[in-house]
Amino acid sequence: MITLDFQAYIGAKEEHDLIRIDGVPHVNQKVTPINAIPRLMNAAPRLVTMKDLPVLSAAVQDIEKIRLQLRKTIQIVALIIWLLQTVNW
Repeated sequence: MITLDFQAYIGAKEEHDLIRIDGVPHVNQKVTPINAIPRLMNAAPRLVTMKDLPVLSAAVQDIEKIRLQLRKTIQIVALIIWLLQTVNW
């Protein structure tokens, strides 16, 4: 079973995406976002797309953390796709 519990509200204690699979293998992965809102607020008043904004920057430690989170997320998505194909969904 795949369940989505989406909560978005002002004053949330922590922003994150949580992927949890109770099974074999057991997966519990939390992914935290990068906040691009300050760059968006400083952009010139016009229609703005992501390609118009400055490149997001982070400390080396943050980049390594994001890389590891992305790698785990890709592995989880691959596992979910494999599971869905296995049950012919």
